[in-house]
Amino acid sequence: MKPKDMAQVTKSMNIKITNCELGVFGKISFSELDDNIYDKLSRNFAQNKKVECEVAWYTARDRGASLRKVGSTINNSDIKVTHCQLGCFYDEEFEKYDDK
Repeated sequence: MKPKDMAQVTKSMNIKITNCELGVFGKISFSELDDNIYDKLSRNFAQNKKVECEVAWYTARDRGASLRKVGSTINNSDIKVTHCQLGCFYDEEFEKYDDK
């Protein structure tokens, strides 16, 4: 199963995804920005300061960090997340994949 298919599975089971580990939605508490993670993420966007969810996940894996640590960096910076891998949203304005 691809991560993007998870939203359909949870929807069919009446399960709502309520928290994003990257902090796009939900009520998770985050710590401080990590400069090394920010530098790695900043190599993946142009001037618009947007990074795809998948890139954030890869950054966590490559840095040996948790998604929450990457989320802390994103939430305490000017970076925005787009294209949710789980299919929850397309961009930071919460445009749903179903709307595309």
